[in-house]
Amino acid sequence: MEVMGMQTGSETIGRWIDQISLDWESARVWTLKTLTRERLAYLALGISTLSVTGLIVLSLYRALEQRALVIALPY
Repeated sequence: MEVMGMQTGSETIGRWIDQISLDWESARVWTLKTLTRERLAYLALGISTLSVTGLIVLSLYRALEQRALVIALPY
C-alpha cells in the first residue's frame, strides 16, 4: 500500500525491525569488547561519586535557600 509516496505495511515495518536488530547486535558486540570488569567498576564509582556530590550540593543549596547557613557564612 502506498500513501502519499510512502510505503506502508508489513514490508516497511519488517525492514525497520531488521535494522533495529542489526543495530542492537552491533552495540552488544561493541559492549562486550569494550567494557571490561575494571571499566565497569570505574564507571560505577564515577556515577556514585557524581550522585553523592549532586546530593551534597543540592542539600547545601536548600539550606542556604532556607537561610540555615547564613549565620555560618562570613560576610
